Amino acid sequence: IARYGFTLPMGEALCQVAMDLSGRAHLEFSWNNKCEKIGELSAEMVPHFFRSLCQSLEATLHIKSKGENSHHIVEGMFKAFAKTLKQAVLQTNSNELPSTKGVL
Repeated sequence: IARYGFTLPMGEALCQVAMDLSGRAHLEFSWNNKCEKIGELSAEMVPHFFRSLCQSLEATLHIKSKGENSHHIVEGMFKAFAKTLKQAVLQTNSNELPSTKGVL
């Protein structure tokens, strides 16, 4: 499999996601949240969702965002995450494993 990071601009917002399907669950999450809700979604559920996902996937995930519009930021996070996950699980033609331990 490949490992991948993705940057997604959405309006004034910029979201960066990097993932390692390493078997080690860890989340680094950077979001300067200024609201309680985004539509009907509780804003505190966004980092909770990604933290739970990291634990279930046993993945290391870094999400970094900046911008003014919380809707754009969160939408950008989810879209960048989707692109990152798609790339991370893509099988490559290489015979080499992208791991120094050779366990992926």
